[in-house]
Amino acid sequence: MYSTILNKITNLNFHWIGTGAADLTCPSIILEKKIKYKIISSFIFKKNWLRIFSKYPFVLLHYILLYLIYTPYSFFKIKKFVRNESIEIIWIETFKQTYLLAYLLDKFCKCKIHLSFNDHFSAHSLKPEQYILKYFFKKLLKKSFTYDFISDGMLEYYRQNYNFNSQNYMIFWIGEQFKIVTKKKFNNKISKIIFYGNIHGLNTFYSFCDSIHEINAQQNNNITIDIYSQVDFRFIEKKYSFVNYMGSITSNQLALNLQNYDLVYVPMYFDEKNSIVARTSISSKMLLAINATIPIFSHAPKFSANSLFVEKNNIGITCPYIDKTKIIELIVNLTNLELIEYSKNESILNHKTFQSEDISNFEKLLTL
Repeated sequence: MYSTILNKITNLNFHWIGTGAADLTCPSIILEKKIKYKIISSFIFKKNWLRIFSKYPFVLLHYILLYLIYTPYSFFKIKKFVRNESIEIIWIETFKQTYLLAYLLDKFCKCKIHLSFNDHFSAHSLKPEQYILKYFFKKLLKKSFTYDFISDGMLEYYRQNYNFNSQNYMIFWIGEQFKIVTKKKFNNKISKIIFYGNIHGLNTFYSFCDSIHEINAQQNNNITIDIYSQVDFRFIEKKYSFVNYMGSITSNQLALNLQNYDLVYVPMYFDEKNSIVARTSISSKMLLAINATIPIFSHAPKFSANSLFVEKNNIGITCPYIDKTKIIELIVNLTNLELIEYSKNESILNHKTFQSEDISNFEKLLTL
């Protein structure tokens, strides 16, 4: 996302601050563009420590370190940076500690605030923590900020449940753009499916794999699923012979590899506990699929942001079922012509929406 925005918005002078960091790394585009940056890192975000903090009674210690020590410390560092660099607009991507951070920056810095919402606060937080996040979240939605939301579903949910009524907002969902030299030629049968990233709904994924297993057995097919992820999913590879765990590769290489596949598989939670996440969050996996013009298989509840987006733009198949019989029916009845149509629609969407129009509108929103 940063590379797309920084390459296309040239009228604004950007600075970058990284909070919630485990180390002192930053996006490569920040270094390439020689953008002035600051990273406020802490040991409390390292994986080994997060494992400890997730267990009782260390959860309370995590809250104390995060909200009472690290976040106020970050606030004072950012406030000083804002003053020294004469910052006029603070653009905040919301997650955990940035709710409190945004509240403090609004209260004590004389800057315009813009908030980006990519996930509902319940997505990556424990139940007790959600009470803290909800308190500040409700306050932030009532401010005279500008906002962007990742999906229509998120906007509607916030209107209905949190009385969000600002007019200074837009739906904004954009990722890195890659030049695809060769275009995929689709065969009459699905043979290669790709999944990448984290799995939102392991049971959803298993139901899909069970369906592929049955198709391969009954119809003498050889459909394979390749998994690219930093997460070690070799346990799925051991469970299913047609699943290949490929490890992790760069986004650029992944975009090129996508041309070898017929479908991009995008699962989502079906359980009630995660229904808000399914309704409001839209998977960044689909951005890469759209960029590469490879059809999407959205395996998610009918009301999910993923499936509503896929249906609205006719860029793939939506599967609101866990039932194996219905999943199999959708896959075996998929035709070559449908895949070609989905791919064409992705090409149109990629050019029309994700290239210039949304970037221009986002720039206008930032500078209101």
